Amino acid sequence: MQTKKIAFKQKERERKKNKTMNTTLTIITFAAAVYGLVMGIIMAFSIRPQLIHQEKLYISHNKITGFTQLYALAMMVSFATVTLFNNIFSFIGPICIVGFILVMNIVLIKAIQRKRQWLRKNPNYATLTFKVGGSFLVPNIPMIVSVDEDEYALDTVCWIGKKCLITAGTHRIKFKLEKRLPKRYKNRVQLFKQYIEADFQPGNIYCVEEDIPDEHLTLHSMYKEMVDQKQKV
Repeated sequence: MQTKKIAFKQKERERKKNKTMNTTLTIITFAAAVYGLVMGIIMAFSIRPQLIHQEKLYISHNKITGFTQLYALAMMVSFATVTLFNNIFSFIGPICIVGFILVMNIVLIKAIQRKRQWLRKNPNYATLTFKVGGSFLVPNIPMIVSVDEDEYALDTVCWIGKKCLITAGTHRIKFKLEKRLPKRYKNRVQLFKQYIEADFQPGNIYCVEEDIPDEHLTLHSMYKEMVDQKQKV
């Protein structure tokens, strides 16, 4: 009889221990998932203008999409393992989540460091803005293809939120204008490509926009209109 009571107490302690562990893992997983989701949204909004207005990126669209899909899979695995297992396998999901969050933070810290280094190296810079034409459903979006024949232009261009910073001086920028069709078509229509060469003055703000009647892009300064090269390619 005494043996049964001892066995029952041991099972009860084990059950409470497992319940506490599962509750703790669930809380940790949920908190990590929420943190990762918030960080992902912040990073998505910060990089969105660059994704829209620059053709070649240091981090490609496919890498961003793949990382997002893997993070979503890690969250599902995490909640599944916490729910289904009461052993070491319960830790697999939370470890995956924490690993993804660490990678996300490392990428974010490196991006911030790269921007700070660029600003220290180039204190005199101009700012590029982009005016989207067309309609709300089918916009015409100007995009940077290359700067001085450099597709990534890491030394010349730096994105901070919606601001596209460019080093002062004369640059030959290759733009293109794309018509974005509704998502169900999964298609982009390139209208034309064009070079614009200009002398960018420090502290000035320039706007790239479509000249609808003449069907080309123009570059306007806040202080004076610049002479551009309307050479289509």
